[in-house]
Amino acid sequence: MNGILRIAKAIWSTVTGAIADAIEWVGRPGNKLKLVCAVFAFAAAVQSMAAYRAEQETRVVIAERNADKATCAADKADLSAAIAGRDSALTLAAEKLKAEADKAALLAQLNVGLQAEVERRAKEAERSAAAFEREYKRKPPECSAALAAMAAACPTLEGY
Repeated sequence: MNGILRIAKAIWSTVTGAIADAIEWVGRPGNKLKLVCAVFAFAAAVQSMAAYRAEQETRVVIAERNADKATCAADKADLSAAIAGRDSALTLAAEKLKAEADKAALLAQLNVGLQAEVERRAKEAERSAAAFEREYKRKPPECSAALAAMAAACPTLEGY
Protein backbone atom coordinates (compact mmCIF):
# COMPACT_ATOMS: atom_id res chain seq x y z
CA MET A 1 0.00 0.00 0.00
CA ASN A 2 2.84 2.31 0.80
CA GLY A 3 4.36 1.67 -2.64
CA ILE A 4 1.12 2.64 -4.37
CA LEU A 5 1.02 5.91 -2.47
CA ARG A 6 4.61 6.70 -3.52
CA ILE A 7 3.79 5.96 -7.17
CA ALA A 8 0.67 8.15 -7.02
CA LYS A 9 2.67 10.98 -5.43
CA ALA A 10 5.34 10.69 -8.09
CA ILE A 11 2.76 10.82 -10.89
CA TRP A 12 1.05 13.79 -9.28
CA SER A 13 4.27 15.72 -8.81
CA THR A 14 5.25 15.00 -12.43
CA VAL A 15 1.93 16.29 -13.77
CA THR A 16 1.88 19.39 -11.57
CA GLY A 17 5.53 20.06 -12.38
CA ALA A 18 4.82 19.84 -16.13
CA ILE A 19 1.89 22.23 -15.78
CA ALA A 20 4.00 24.66 -13.72
CA ASP A 21 6.85 24.50 -16.28
CA ALA A 22 4.38 25.16 -19.13
CA ILE A 23 2.95 28.17 -17.31
CA GLU A 24 6.46 29.50 -16.63
CA TRP A 25 7.52 28.93 -20.26
CA VAL A 26 4.45 30.76 -21.57
CA GLY A 27 4.97 33.57 -19.08
CA ARG A 28 8.52 34.36 -20.25
CA PRO A 29 8.68 37.61 -22.10
CA GLY A 30 9.79 37.99 -25.67
CA ASN A 31 7.92 35.47 -27.71
CA LYS A 32 4.28 36.28 -28.55
CA LEU A 33 4.10 33.23 -30.78
CA LYS A 34 4.33 31.03 -27.68
CA LEU A 35 1.26 32.73 -26.22
CA VAL A 36 -0.73 32.30 -29.43
CA CYS A 37 0.27 28.61 -29.63
CA ALA A 38 -0.73 28.09 -25.98
CA VAL A 39 -4.17 29.68 -26.59
CA PHE A 40 -4.69 27.54 -29.70
CA ALA A 41 -3.58 24.44 -27.81
CA PHE A 42 -6.04 25.20 -25.01
CA ALA A 43 -8.83 25.85 -27.53
CA ALA A 44 -7.98 22.59 -29.32
CA ALA A 45 -8.12 20.69 -26.02
CA VAL A 46 -11.50 22.20 -25.14
CA GLN A 47 -12.82 21.48 -28.63
CA SER A 48 -11.54 17.90 -28.57
CA MET A 49 -13.31 17.31 -25.23
CA ALA A 50 -16.55 18.72 -26.68
CA ALA A 51 -16.20 16.51 -29.76
CA TYR A 52 -15.56 13.47 -27.58
CA ARG A 53 -18.69 14.21 -25.53
CA ALA A 54 -20.75 14.67 -28.73
CA GLU A 55 -19.40 11.37 -30.09
CA GLN A 56 -20.39 9.59 -26.88
CA GLU A 57 -23.90 11.08 -27.05
CA THR A 58 -24.15 10.01 -30.70
CA ARG A 59 -23.19 6.46 -29.80
CA VAL A 60 -25.82 6.38 -27.05
CA VAL A 61 -28.49 7.69 -29.43
CA ILE A 62 -27.50 5.13 -32.08
CA ALA A 63 -27.66 2.31 -29.52
CA GLU A 64 -31.10 3.49 -28.38
CA ARG A 65 -32.28 3.70 -32.00
CA ASN A 66 -31.09 0.15 -32.69
CA ALA A 67 -32.83 -1.08 -29.54
CA ASP A 68 -36.01 0.70 -30.64
CA LYS A 69 -35.74 -0.87 -34.10
CA ALA A 70 -35.44 -4.32 -32.54
CA THR A 71 -38.42 -3.65 -30.26
CA CYS A 72 -40.41 -2.35 -33.23
CA ALA A 73 -39.54 -5.45 -35.28
CA ALA A 74 -40.57 -7.74 -32.41
CA ASP A 75 -43.85 -5.83 -31.96
CA LYS A 76 -44.46 -6.00 -35.70
CA ALA A 77 -43.91 -9.78 -35.67
CA ASP A 78 -46.25 -10.16 -32.67
CA LEU A 79 -48.93 -8.08 -34.37
CA SER A 80 -48.53 -10.02 -37.62
CA ALA A 81 -48.96 -13.29 -35.72
CA ALA A 82 -52.01 -11.91 -33.91
CA ILE A 83 -53.53 -10.74 -37.20
CA ALA A 84 -52.86 -14.11 -38.81
CA GLY A 85 -54.49 -15.87 -35.86
CA ARG A 86 -57.48 -13.57 -36.04
CA ASP A 87 -57.78 -14.11 -39.79
CA SER A 88 -57.67 -17.88 -39.41
CA ALA A 89 -60.29 -17.71 -36.65
CA LEU A 90 -62.50 -15.53 -38.84
CA THR A 91 -62.07 -17.93 -41.76
CA LEU A 92 -63.00 -20.88 -39.56
CA ALA A 93 -66.04 -19.02 -38.21
CA ALA A 94 -67.11 -18.11 -41.77
CA GLU A 95 -66.81 -21.76 -42.83
CA LYS A 96 -68.87 -22.89 -39.84
CA LEU A 97 -71.50 -20.23 -40.55
CA LYS A 98 -71.71 -21.32 -44.19
CA ALA A 99 -72.10 -24.95 -43.13
CA GLU A 100 -74.87 -23.96 -40.70
CA ALA A 101 -76.58 -21.88 -43.41
CA ASP A 102 -76.45 -24.90 -45.75
CA LYS A 103 -77.96 -27.08 -43.01
CA ALA A 104 -80.68 -24.47 -42.41
CA ALA A 105 -81.52 -24.36 -46.13
CA LEU A 106 -81.67 -28.17 -46.27
CA LEU A 107 -83.89 -28.27 -43.18
CA ALA A 108 -86.15 -25.59 -44.68
CA GLN A 109 -86.58 -27.70 -47.83
CA LEU A 110 -87.23 -30.78 -45.72
CA ASN A 111 -89.72 -28.81 -43.63
CA VAL A 112 -91.65 -27.77 -46.75
CA GLY A 113 -91.84 -31.42 -47.85
CA LEU A 114 -92.92 -32.60 -44.41
CA GLN A 115 -95.46 -29.81 -44.12
CA ALA A 116 -97.05 -30.93 -47.39
CA GLU A 117 -97.09 -34.54 -46.14
CA VAL A 118 -98.74 -33.49 -42.86
CA GLU A 119 -101.38 -31.49 -44.73
CA ARG A 120 -102.06 -34.43 -47.05
CA ARG A 121 -102.44 -36.82 -44.11
CA ALA A 122 -104.66 -34.34 -42.23
CA LYS A 123 -106.99 -34.08 -45.24
CA GLU A 124 -107.03 -37.88 -45.54
CA ALA A 125 -107.87 -38.17 -41.84
CA GLU A 126 -110.68 -35.62 -42.22
CA ARG A 127 -112.07 -37.55 -45.21
CA SER A 128 -111.87 -40.82 -43.25
CA ALA A 129 -113.57 -39.24 -40.22
CA ALA A 130 -116.30 -37.73 -42.42
CA ALA A 131 -116.88 -41.13 -44.09
CA PHE A 132 -117.13 -42.84 -40.67
CA GLU A 133 -119.53 -40.23 -39.41
CA ARG A 134 -121.72 -40.59 -42.51
CA GLU A 135 -121.77 -44.36 -42.03
CA TYR A 136 -122.54 -43.97 -38.32
CA LYS A 137 -125.42 -41.62 -39.01
CA ARG A 138 -126.88 -43.98 -41.65
CA LYS A 139 -127.30 -46.86 -39.17
CA PRO A 140 -130.70 -48.60 -39.16
CA PRO A 141 -133.18 -47.77 -36.38
CA GLU A 142 -132.71 -51.21 -34.79
CA CYS A 143 -129.04 -50.39 -34.15
CA SER A 144 -130.04 -47.13 -32.50
CA ALA A 145 -132.51 -48.97 -30.27
CA ALA A 146 -129.87 -51.60 -29.40
CA LEU A 147 -127.33 -48.90 -28.58
CA ALA A 148 -129.90 -47.09 -26.37
CA ALA A 149 -130.66 -50.36 -24.54
CA MET A 150 -126.95 -51.02 -24.09
CA ALA A 151 -126.43 -47.47 -22.78
CA ALA A 152 -129.23 -48.02 -20.27
CA ALA A 153 -127.78 -51.37 -19.18
CA CYS A 154 -124.16 -50.17 -19.04
CA PRO A 155 -123.81 -46.37 -18.72
CA THR A 156 -120.05 -46.54 -19.20
CA LEU A 157 -120.51 -47.59 -22.83
CA GLU A 158 -122.81 -44.68 -23.66
CA GLY A 159 -121.91 -42.80 -26.86
CA TYR A 160 -120.99 -45.81 -29.02
